[in-house]
Amino acid sequence: MVCRSFRADNLPDAALDLPHEASGGIQRVVNILCHKSLMVAFCKGDHLITNSHVEKAIADTEIAEPKKLSWRQRLFS
Repeated sequence: MVCRSFRADNLPDAALDLPHEASGGIQRVVNILCHKSLMVAFCKGDHLITNSHVEKAIADTEIAEPKKLSWRQRLFS
């Protein structure tokens, strides 16, 4: 996801994986999460969509399920 203009380096792979995982593969939910991620980045004046933008979009969307972290991931993140 990119704000303003498309460049491959503006779109990290992890930012693509999070909406798909949180949506359960439901395309409409993926679209909602991507749109909200773009809005978060736009409001902050960012041109690069990061995991933080996507995570905020997931937290703001009731139907999306945040990725469950294992105890090791929670401990060492």
